[in-house]
Amino acid sequence: STGRGCGSRSGCGCQCHRWHVTDSVSLAGQFEGGMNQFAAAAGGSLEAAGMNVQQFQDLFLQLGAKLPVSTMEVQQAAIALVKGGIDPAIIAAGGLESSLNFASAAGMGLEDAANLSVKMLGTFTSVTDTAAEKTAFMAESQNLMVKAANASTLDVATLGDAMLQAGGQARAVGLDYEDFVTSMGLISPAFGSAAEAGTSFKNFLVRLQPTTDPAITAMTNLGLYTLETGSAFFDAEGKFVGVETAAELLQNSLSGLSDAQRVLALQTIFGNDAMGAAAALADGGSEAYRAFAEQMGMANGVAAQAEAVNQGFDFAMTNLSGTIESLQIQLGLALMPALT
Repeated sequence: STGRGCGSRSGCGCQCHRWHVTDSVSLAGQFEGGMNQFAAAAGGSLEAAGMNVQQFQDLFLQLGAKLPVSTMEVQQAAIALVKGGIDPAIIAAGGLESSLNFASAAGMGLEDAANLSVKMLGTFTSVTDTAAEKTAFMAESQNLMVKAANASTLDVATLGDAMLQAGGQARAVGLDYEDFVTSMGLISPAFGSAAEAGTSFKNFLVRLQPTTDPAITAMTNLGLYTLETGSAFFDAEGKFVGVETAAELLQNSLSGLSDAQRVLALQTIFGNDAMGAAAALADGGSEAYRAFAEQMGMANGVAAQAEAVNQGFDFAMTNLSGTIESLQIQLGLALMPALT
C-alpha cells in the first residue's frame, strides 16, 4: 500500500508497477532536458559534423549501461566536453568514453576530468588537426597523466593543475607532450603547490634563451652559451633539445661549483621564479629523468588503472544501477510521446 513496490511479479496490489513506470517517466524527462542542454551547447557543430541529437542519445544510453556511471553523469560529461569546444565527432569517436574511463582511473569527477581533457586538447592540438588526430591525442594525454601520477606522489588533478600553468609555454617552445608530462611529474613533488611548480617550469622554459647581459655572461661562463651557436639548450636549427638533455647540461655545467656559486648562477640565469625548476632538474640530471620515465612506463595507464579500481561488490552494484537506470530511461522515452 506504500507504492514503493515489493519485488513480486504476481499481482500483489501494491502499485509497484505504477511506481516503476512513474520513476521511468521522471528519469526520461530529466534525460530529455539534458539532451536539450547538449543540443543547445553543441549549436551548429552537430549539423556541421553531419550528426544529430538522436545519435548522441543512443550513445549516452549505451555508455550508461556499459560503464559504472549513471546515464545522467555521462550526459553531463558530454555537455562539459562540447561546451569546451570539443567537436561532436570527437565525442562520438571515443572521446567521451575515454574521458569517462579517465575520470575513473584518475579518481576525479566526470565534469572535472572532462574539463581537464578539454584544456589539454586546446593547448596541445591545432585547429587544423582532424577529429581522429584529436581523439587519439585525448586518449594518449589522459593515459600519460595517469601514468605520471601513479609514478609520483601526485594525484592526476594536482598534476593537471601544474601542467596547465606551464602548458602554453611548453607548446610555444616545441616541447613534446610526453616530455612535458614526464618533466612535470618529475619536478612537481619538489614544490609546495602545483601552481608553484607550473609557474617555475614555465619561467624556466622562457629563460633557456638568455635576454640579459648578466644571464648571457653566466651561461657563457658555464659553457651553456656562445656568440656563434647561442644557447646550448637549442640545436643548430633552433629546436629545443628536450628536458632530459637540458637536465644533463645543467648538471654537468654546475658540477664543481660551491653551493653559493651554484645558487648565484641559477638565480642570474633563471631568476627567482624559475630557479626552482632548474635546480630540481640539475640535481638529478638525465639519470633521474630516465629513471622517472621508466617508472611511468611501468605504471598503470587509464585502462589498467580503471580495471584495478573497478572491482568488487560496490563496483558491481554501481554498474548494475547504471544499467537499470539506462533501461528505465528507455522505457520512459517510449512512453513520453503519448504522455506529452
